[in-house]
Amino acid sequence: EASMGDKLLSLQAQVRQNANELQDFFSDLGKWEDDIRSKDRALLKGDLNPTRSKLLPAVRQKGFAEMVPSGVPGQKEKDAADAEARKAEGRIKPKTYQDYGQWDKFVHRDLDRALEDLDEQDRQEQEEKHRKRLEAERAKIREAEEAVARQRQDAERLKDEGNALLKLGDLEGASAKYAESIALNPHAAVPYANRAQVHLSLHRYDEAVADCTLALERD
Repeated sequence: EASMGDKLLSLQAQVRQNANELQDFFSDLGKWEDDIRSKDRALLKGDLNPTRSKLLPAVRQKGFAEMVPSGVPGQKEKDAADAEARKAEGRIKPKTYQDYGQWDKFVHRDLDRALEDLDEQDRQEQEEKHRKRLEAERAKIREAEEAVARQRQDAERLKDEGNALLKLGDLEGASAKYAESIALNPHAAVPYANRAQVHLSLHRYDEAVADCTLALERD
């Protein structure tokens, strides 16, 4: 992914290229204007069409078209082209320093706006990354809490199974279930107390004392 600096350099290069192309266009346009003026002056002097210069009077007057012999090929088209060239000369004005100054202001204004857009885009990207990071952390916390809740539920279920076995007189089975419950949730006091009762019934007094102590610490 391109950094903001790379984007800025690319934008500056594009602006310079556009400015150079525009200057080349104005330069070509100026040459074209000069060429049109030169041809128009030559036409007025009769230098570009010797045949016509001999046939036409020195000063063009109303009705001079009738004086041109119909045998001269393409004469009407030539006159139309000359007229269009003179119109174009009147419409097209050479670019001045002020024109380029306006363009320079436009380029800088556009560049400033582009930089502001890049800053805003970068800010939004950073906010989006921060938001996604927070969402990921919250999702992990929720998963951990759900896992703990499931473990506690399983521990409670195993404790109840141990109680059922204890009522049936299956002391060893009850002790095993209490041990499984304690492994899943070592912070609960009841499984320790119930297992201590099993130890007493089996005359395992040291184990009973140890479980009673652990139960009291968690109560």
